[in-house]
Amino acid sequence: MEDNENYTYSYRRDKLRERQRLMYIVLGGFAVLLIIAAVIGAVAGNKSAVKQYEKEETGTQKSAVQVTQAPATQPAKQEPKPTVVGVFEVDTEELNIRSSHSMGDNIIGQLSEGDRVTVIEVFENSDPEASVSRWGRISYNGQPGWVAMYLLKEVEEPETVSVDKYTPGNYKTTSSVRLRSGHSTSDNSIETLDADTLLTITEIFTDSNATEENVRYWGKTSYGGNTGWVSMYYLTPAN
Repeated sequence: MEDNENYTYSYRRDKLRERQRLMYIVLGGFAVLLIIAAVIGAVAGNKSAVKQYEKEETGTQKSAVQVTQAPATQPAKQEPKPTVVGVFEVDTEELNIRSSHSMGDNIIGQLSEGDRVTVIEVFENSDPEASVSRWGRISYNGQPGWVAMYLLKEVEEPETVSVDKYTPGNYKTTSSVRLRSGHSTSDNSIETLDADTLLTITEIFTDSNATEENVRYWGKTSYGGNTGWVSMYYLTPAN
Protein backbone atom coordinates (compact mmCIF):
# COMPACT_ATOMS: atom_id res chain seq x y z
CA MET A 1 0.00 0.00 0.00
CA GLU A 2 2.78 2.38 0.86
CA ASP A 3 4.52 1.55 -2.47
CA ASN A 4 1.42 2.47 -4.41
CA GLU A 5 1.17 5.82 -2.68
CA ASN A 6 4.84 6.52 -3.39
CA TYR A 7 4.34 5.67 -7.04
CA THR A 8 1.31 7.92 -7.35
CA TYR A 9 3.17 10.78 -5.71
CA SER A 10 6.17 10.36 -8.05
CA TYR A 11 3.92 10.17 -11.08
CA ARG A 12 2.09 13.40 -10.20
CA ARG A 13 5.34 15.17 -9.45
CA ASP A 14 6.80 14.17 -12.82
CA LYS A 15 3.68 15.33 -14.64
CA LEU A 16 3.79 18.68 -12.84
CA ARG A 17 7.44 19.17 -13.75
CA GLU A 18 6.69 18.28 -17.38
CA ARG A 19 3.90 20.88 -17.51
CA GLN A 20 6.21 23.47 -16.01
CA ARG A 21 8.86 22.75 -18.66
CA LEU A 22 6.25 23.10 -21.43
CA MET A 23 5.08 26.37 -19.92
CA TYR A 24 8.65 27.68 -19.80
CA ILE A 25 9.14 26.65 -23.44
CA VAL A 26 5.94 28.43 -24.54
CA LEU A 27 6.79 31.56 -22.54
CA GLY A 28 10.27 31.54 -23.96
CA GLY A 29 8.86 31.26 -27.48
CA PHE A 30 6.60 34.26 -26.87
CA ALA A 31 9.52 36.23 -25.53
CA VAL A 32 11.55 35.44 -28.65
CA LEU A 33 8.67 36.49 -30.90
CA LEU A 34 8.29 39.77 -29.00
CA ILE A 35 12.00 40.48 -29.35
CA ILE A 36 11.91 39.72 -33.10
CA ALA A 37 8.86 41.98 -33.55
CA ALA A 38 10.58 44.78 -31.65
CA VAL A 39 13.69 44.48 -33.83
CA ILE A 40 11.61 44.54 -37.06
CA GLY A 41 9.68 47.58 -35.83
CA ALA A 42 12.87 49.41 -34.96
CA VAL A 43 14.36 48.69 -38.38
CA ALA A 44 11.17 49.84 -40.17
CA GLY A 45 11.02 52.97 -38.04
CA ASN A 46 14.61 53.81 -38.89
CA LYS A 47 13.91 53.40 -42.62
CA SER A 48 10.82 55.62 -42.36
CA ALA A 49 12.79 58.25 -40.45
CA VAL A 50 15.54 58.15 -43.08
CA LYS A 51 13.01 58.59 -45.90
CA GLN A 52 11.30 61.46 -44.07
CA TYR A 53 14.66 63.09 -43.44
CA GLU A 54 15.59 62.73 -47.11
CA LYS A 55 12.21 64.14 -48.13
CA GLU A 56 12.58 67.10 -45.81
CA GLU A 57 16.10 67.71 -46.97
CA THR A 58 15.05 67.54 -50.63
CA GLY A 59 12.12 69.87 -49.99
CA THR A 60 14.38 72.31 -48.18
CA GLN A 61 16.84 72.29 -51.04
CA LYS A 62 14.04 72.84 -53.58
CA SER A 63 12.67 75.70 -51.51
CA ALA A 64 16.10 77.23 -51.32
CA VAL A 65 16.45 76.97 -55.09
CA GLN A 66 13.03 78.55 -55.59
CA VAL A 67 13.95 81.43 -53.33
CA THR A 68 17.25 82.05 -55.05
CA GLN A 69 15.72 81.68 -58.51
CA ALA A 70 12.64 83.89 -58.17
CA PRO A 71 10.79 84.49 -61.46
CA ALA A 72 11.35 87.77 -63.23
CA THR A 73 8.81 90.49 -62.42
CA GLN A 74 6.11 90.75 -65.08
CA PRO A 75 5.21 94.24 -66.30
CA ALA A 76 1.90 95.57 -64.99
CA LYS A 77 -1.01 95.04 -67.36
CA GLN A 78 -2.10 98.26 -69.02
CA GLU A 79 -5.85 98.83 -69.02
CA PRO A 80 -7.08 99.99 -72.44
CA LYS A 81 -8.18 103.61 -72.54
CA PRO A 82 -11.74 104.33 -73.71
CA THR A 83 -11.79 105.38 -77.36
CA VAL A 84 -14.52 106.35 -79.78
CA VAL A 85 -15.34 103.05 -81.43
CA GLY A 86 -17.80 104.39 -83.96
CA VAL A 87 -21.39 105.17 -84.85
CA PHE A 88 -23.88 102.29 -84.84
CA GLU A 89 -27.52 101.80 -85.71
CA VAL A 90 -30.00 99.81 -83.64
CA ASP A 91 -30.79 96.59 -85.52
CA THR A 92 -33.75 95.37 -83.45
CA GLU A 93 -37.22 96.61 -82.61
CA GLU A 94 -36.28 97.70 -79.09
CA LEU A 95 -32.87 97.80 -77.39
CA ASN A 96 -32.50 98.14 -73.63
CA ILE A 97 -29.91 100.51 -72.21
CA ARG A 98 -28.50 99.18 -68.93
CA SER A 99 -26.60 100.82 -66.10
CA SER A 100 -23.65 98.43 -66.60
CA HIS A 101 -22.43 95.61 -68.84
CA SER A 102 -24.59 92.77 -67.50
CA MET A 103 -28.09 91.41 -68.17
CA GLY A 104 -28.72 91.67 -64.43
CA ASP A 105 -28.12 95.42 -64.30
CA ASN A 106 -30.94 97.98 -64.24
CA ILE A 107 -32.59 99.18 -67.44
CA ILE A 108 -32.25 102.98 -67.60
CA GLY A 109 -33.73 103.54 -71.08
CA GLN A 110 -34.58 102.09 -74.48
CA LEU A 111 -33.64 102.70 -78.09
CA SER A 112 -35.79 101.95 -81.14
CA GLU A 113 -34.86 100.34 -84.43
CA GLY A 114 -32.94 102.76 -86.63
CA ASP A 115 -31.70 104.95 -83.77
CA ARG A 116 -28.05 105.85 -84.03
CA VAL A 117 -25.61 105.78 -81.11
CA THR A 118 -21.93 106.54 -80.67
CA VAL A 119 -20.13 103.67 -78.94
CA ILE A 120 -17.17 105.04 -77.00
CA GLU A 121 -15.97 101.82 -75.33
CA VAL A 122 -16.42 98.07 -75.78
CA PHE A 123 -16.40 95.61 -72.88
CA GLU A 124 -15.48 91.99 -73.65
CA ASN A 125 -17.09 89.47 -71.26
CA SER A 126 -14.74 86.49 -70.76
CA ASP A 127 -17.43 84.35 -69.10
CA PRO A 128 -18.30 81.58 -71.64
CA GLU A 129 -21.78 81.21 -70.12
CA ALA A 130 -22.66 84.90 -70.48
CA SER A 131 -25.64 85.53 -72.79
CA VAL A 132 -23.99 88.72 -74.11
CA SER A 133 -20.25 88.64 -74.74
CA ARG A 134 -19.72 92.23 -75.98
CA TRP A 135 -21.20 95.43 -74.56
CA GLY A 136 -20.88 98.97 -75.88
CA ARG A 137 -20.81 102.05 -73.67
CA ILE A 138 -22.80 105.04 -74.85
CA SER A 139 -23.95 108.35 -73.40
CA TYR A 140 -27.66 108.45 -72.57
CA ASN A 141 -29.26 111.63 -71.22
CA GLY A 142 -25.93 112.79 -69.86
CA GLN A 143 -25.10 109.50 -68.10
CA PRO A 144 -23.22 106.36 -69.18
CA GLY A 145 -25.23 103.40 -70.45
CA TRP A 146 -24.45 99.98 -71.92
CA VAL A 147 -26.04 98.15 -74.85
CA ALA A 148 -25.55 94.69 -76.39
CA MET A 149 -23.23 95.05 -79.39
CA TYR A 150 -24.76 92.14 -81.32
CA LEU A 151 -27.99 94.14 -81.65
CA LEU A 152 -26.15 97.03 -83.35
CA LYS A 153 -24.85 97.41 -86.89
CA GLU A 154 -22.07 99.78 -87.79
CA VAL A 155 -22.97 102.75 -89.96
CA GLU A 156 -20.76 102.70 -93.07
CA GLU A 157 -20.85 106.49 -93.42
CA PRO A 158 -21.39 107.95 -89.95
CA GLU A 159 -23.52 111.01 -89.70
CA THR A 160 -21.24 113.99 -89.07
CA VAL A 161 -22.23 116.42 -86.40
CA SER A 162 -21.56 120.00 -87.35
CA VAL A 163 -21.14 122.57 -84.62
CA ASP A 164 -22.35 125.17 -87.14
CA LYS A 165 -25.84 123.66 -87.44
CA TYR A 166 -27.00 126.39 -85.09
CA THR A 167 -25.47 129.81 -84.60
CA PRO A 168 -26.14 132.56 -82.05
CA GLY A 169 -29.02 134.84 -82.98
CA ASN A 170 -32.73 135.45 -82.53
CA TYR A 171 -35.07 132.47 -82.23
CA LYS A 172 -38.58 131.65 -81.14
CA THR A 173 -39.87 128.54 -79.44
CA THR A 174 -41.96 126.09 -81.52
CA SER A 175 -43.52 124.54 -78.42
CA SER A 176 -43.20 124.83 -74.67
CA VAL A 177 -39.59 124.29 -73.57
CA ARG A 178 -37.76 124.36 -70.27
CA LEU A 179 -35.08 126.86 -69.40
CA ARG A 180 -32.47 124.87 -67.49
CA SER A 181 -29.48 125.79 -65.32
CA GLY A 182 -27.15 123.74 -67.56
CA HIS A 183 -26.98 122.10 -70.97
CA SER A 184 -28.47 118.69 -70.10
CA THR A 185 -31.82 117.30 -69.06
CA SER A 186 -30.35 116.37 -65.67
CA ASP A 187 -29.85 120.06 -64.80
CA ASN A 188 -32.49 121.93 -62.82
CA SER A 189 -35.45 123.51 -64.61
CA ILE A 190 -35.62 127.26 -63.96
CA GLU A 191 -38.95 127.83 -65.71
CA THR A 192 -41.04 126.65 -68.66
CA LEU A 193 -41.28 128.92 -71.70
CA ASP A 194 -44.44 128.99 -73.80
CA ALA A 195 -44.56 128.47 -77.57
CA ASP A 196 -43.69 131.48 -79.76
CA THR A 197 -41.51 132.99 -77.04
CA LEU A 198 -38.76 135.18 -78.57
CA LEU A 199 -35.24 134.46 -77.36
CA THR A 200 -31.77 135.73 -78.10
CA ILE A 201 -29.27 132.88 -78.17
CA THR A 202 -25.76 134.05 -77.24
CA GLU A 203 -23.89 130.72 -77.18
CA ILE A 204 -24.27 127.22 -78.66
CA PHE A 205 -23.21 124.01 -76.88
CA THR A 206 -23.03 120.70 -78.79
CA ASP A 207 -23.10 117.39 -76.90
CA SER A 208 -21.36 115.06 -79.38
CA ASN A 209 -22.14 112.01 -77.22
CA ALA A 210 -25.89 112.62 -77.13
CA THR A 211 -27.93 109.80 -78.66
CA GLU A 212 -31.07 111.89 -79.28
CA GLU A 213 -31.41 114.99 -81.44
CA ASN A 214 -33.50 116.91 -78.93
CA VAL A 215 -30.68 116.93 -76.35
CA ARG A 216 -27.68 117.35 -78.66
CA TYR A 217 -27.71 121.13 -79.22
CA TRP A 218 -28.26 123.69 -76.47
CA GLY A 219 -28.52 127.47 -76.61
CA LYS A 220 -27.67 129.90 -73.84
CA THR A 221 -30.18 132.69 -73.31
CA SER A 222 -31.67 135.08 -70.76
CA TYR A 223 -35.37 135.41 -70.06
CA GLY A 224 -37.26 137.17 -67.27
CA GLY A 225 -34.04 138.01 -65.46
CA ASN A 226 -32.85 134.37 -65.49
CA THR A 227 -29.96 133.00 -67.56
CA GLY A 228 -29.97 129.37 -68.63
CA TRP A 229 -29.98 126.86 -71.46
CA VAL A 230 -32.72 125.62 -73.81
CA SER A 231 -32.76 122.76 -76.30
CA MET A 232 -32.26 124.15 -79.82
CA TYR A 233 -34.45 121.33 -81.13
CA TYR A 234 -37.52 123.29 -80.01
CA LEU A 235 -36.41 126.62 -81.54
CA THR A 236 -36.67 128.11 -85.02
CA PRO A 237 -34.98 131.25 -86.38
CA ALA A 238 -37.09 134.36 -85.85
CA ASN A 239 -37.81 136.48 -88.96
